[in-house]
Amino acid sequence: MKTLRKLLRVGAVECTAKPFFKRFLAVWVVGAAMVFGVPTSRADDNWDFAVAPYLWSTGVDGDLTLGPVARDIDVDFSDFVDALDKGALVHVEAHKNRHGLFGDLVFMSLEPDVDFSPVGGDTDADIDTVILETGYLYKFPSKKGFYGIEVGVRYWDLELSLKPALLPDIKRSTDWLDGFIGYHIKRGLNDRWSFVGRGNIGAGVSDGSDSTWSLQGTFLRELNNGNSLAIGLKSLSIDFDDTIRNAPFEVDINFQGLVIGYVFD
Repeated sequence: MKTLRKLLRVGAVECTAKPFFKRFLAVWVVGAAMVFGVPTSRADDNWDFAVAPYLWSTGVDGDLTLGPVARDIDVDFSDFVDALDKGALVHVEAHKNRHGLFGDLVFMSLEPDVDFSPVGGDTDADIDTVILETGYLYKFPSKKGFYGIEVGVRYWDLELSLKPALLPDIKRSTDWLDGFIGYHIKRGLNDRWSFVGRGNIGAGVSDGSDSTWSLQGTFLRELNNGNSLAIGLKSLSIDFDDTIRNAPFEVDINFQGLVIGYVFD
């Protein structure tokens, strides 16, 4: 029953947007509206777009430092449902000839059941993450699909809470913007199946992360109604450090796990 309640709460977003996030989200929404809302006069000029809500059964592996508390964290992706408190994930794309635009929104609130033991005794951890990504893709057509170069930005809003048994609770939050560049490929395998692969690397814009990278491979199965089922693996890594309230805030973690989605095409 506990697991069922958590699954039913997927999609409920209850986070307070920061001013920077509000501005970034406004630009993202207005840009998408301009792309999808502009009428075209010729069939060749039409944008083809797709919307894909999805689940990301992600594990979390890495190091966290909040003030005096520092420790490894390791949550296996098989424990994702129990760790998930709430979440919402959606991917959008638009393509016209050699040009493509894409956006991706991830909101997850994780409450891992596992404990770890830094200075201060056994410690529970809560991780609230908003990741908003948008970018441009230039495509080179191939016999069975395309390959291309993508550039974009990825906005992070991260809130970490540690509750040591022998120390006061520690809660810190911050947001930043990273730029990235990468490779994108789509290849048809047969009449029904295709493969999409992405990989990119980047770093912070101004006060962003020291480094970040992402890798994803997805198989698409086209259905009779023209939509598709998607299944694959996604990995996203971040190395970020800052000083908040005169205390270190360091995050070096990797999100990795199974992706399952439905593509409205």
